[in-house]
Amino acid sequence: MNNREMYEKDLGKEELAGKQEIRYLDKLVDELAKGKAMEKILRG
Repeated sequence: MNNREMYEKDLGKEELAGKQEIRYLDKLVDELAKGKAMEKILRG
C-alpha cells in the first residue's frame, strides 16, 4: 500500500471529496488569473 492509499484510507469519503473540490477550484482560479475566459475553462 503506497502513501496515497494509506492517506485516502484514513480520510473519510466526504473529506476526500472536499479536498478534490478544493484542488479543482484552485486550478480554476489559476486559469482565471492567467486571463482565460471562464467559458473556455469550463468547456474544456
